[in-house]
Amino acid sequence: MLGVLLAGCAACHAEVRVPAIIGEHMVLQAGTNTPIYGWAASGEAVTVTVGATQAATTAGADGKWTVTFSDLKASATPVTVTIVGKNTLTFSDVLVGDVWICSGQSNMALPVRRVLGRDGNNTNGLGQVNHSQIRLFKMPKDTQLEPQDDCKGSWAVCTPDAAKEFSATGYFFGREIHRAQKLPVGLINACRGGSSGQMWTSLEGLKSEAALSNYLAEALAAQADFPQRKERYLQSKRDAAKAGKPKEALPRPVGMDAWEDNVLTVPTSLFNSMIAPILPFGIKGAIWYQGEGNADEWELYRTLFPAMVRDWRTRWGCGEFPIYTVQLSSYRPPRAETGESNWAAFREIQTQLQTLVPNSGMAVTVDIGNAMDIHPLTKEEVGRRLSLVALAKTYGYSLGYSGPLYERLEIKANQAVLYFTQVGGGLVAKGGEPLKRFAIAGADQKFVWGEARIEGQTVVVSSARVPKPMAVRYAWDINPEGCNLFNAAGLPASPFRTDSWKLEFTQQ
Repeated sequence: MLGVLLAGCAACHAEVRVPAIIGEHMVLQAGTNTPIYGWAASGEAVTVTVGATQAATTAGADGKWTVTFSDLKASATPVTVTIVGKNTLTFSDVLVGDVWICSGQSNMALPVRRVLGRDGNNTNGLGQVNHSQIRLFKMPKDTQLEPQDDCKGSWAVCTPDAAKEFSATGYFFGREIHRAQKLPVGLINACRGGSSGQMWTSLEGLKSEAALSNYLAEALAAQADFPQRKERYLQSKRDAAKAGKPKEALPRPVGMDAWEDNVLTVPTSLFNSMIAPILPFGIKGAIWYQGEGNADEWELYRTLFPAMVRDWRTRWGCGEFPIYTVQLSSYRPPRAETGESNWAAFREIQTQLQTLVPNSGMAVTVDIGNAMDIHPLTKEEVGRRLSLVALAKTYGYSLGYSGPLYERLEIKANQAVLYFTQVGGGLVAKGGEPLKRFAIAGADQKFVWGEARIEGQTVVVSSARVPKPMAVRYAWDINPEGCNLFNAAGLPASPFRTDSWKLEFTQQ
């Protein structure tokens, strides 16, 4: 198996070595669990020094070694990391602060240059991206069938050149954390366009839930078929060479080192190639911007995402680190009439996950999407909203970090009265009343647009067409353009429904 072979070969090296995630310009996680690790000859003594702090260990029979520092203090003053075995490795300009994983699919991958432009001399654009205390590690695109123990890549100081291809959401999030904390921030860009949650989950993670058995079977089948696929591919190349033909543009089979970028389907493949190689590098937490790839199977995501998070937390071994997500933005032209939407149902699951997944939170972005582009460029605001959640829930700041969240419904005569949490100083109709995108239904379960107004800390919804209301929905569409329920902190309400009626997707 490929992963086993790589691990076995590591032990054959007499010299001490470390994975790519450990190197010059890195940020080491401050606190009580900061591992530095690598490979050496079996039984080789290894000493690691971080600034004035030192720890020692001995490589195991498999050549692996780890030292864990338990009291590294955050500091903007660079230190040197020295690793001594039979040889010596020295890494300079190392900072100690907080490290965040930035993961997900194409909206997390969308680069800084798409938002700020390509001109590094423009101080109002890309030229503003100069932060010596922010460091970036961009995972290379790769897909593997078995967990890898290393990757290609290196840390870089955050400059216009280093940041231009980095996650814009990740950068803006990290910038806000750094501005607030005034301490070093390390950002690890591990994302891939078009990916789904099952690709970021290990085999063991998929095995943890019976509901994920189809994903597990798909991953196991791909592993079993790989040797034959590889041989067929190589034989086709040999046949082409014998016939004097030019190299055929054949996609490499899943699991080979450089297969085609448009082949991205196998569960576990991105965990293996973009998460496993950075385990167990010390982190503070993760931000996650993904969902489009699973929107059609929204019910299963209620199981899949918590399984993925448990999987990551187990493997990092540093407790229930925070993970903060981005709710799906708006997309496609808005509809004039009410109707069902799998994206709306998926947003509902994302809202529920805040209570299903410990130490999590969510940034609502339904108001800053783009009807014509599934990749809206409003990533500075996305990063800011994510940072509000982190600053409040991880760093303890007293600030508004969430828009209104639906709590309960009361029916009073012919009106539906909605109560909310996270009102942030009061409910607001952004841009002025009336409130928009509220729909109401009676026992026939047929929703029509309702008249909605703010009364104190509640929203009252009614319609002459629904004399006996039973349910209300808000912003229930793939693009609920104009939805304008906010709180006084300037944050939008999360879309919701008060009913639990079966969803029938006759239209998007």
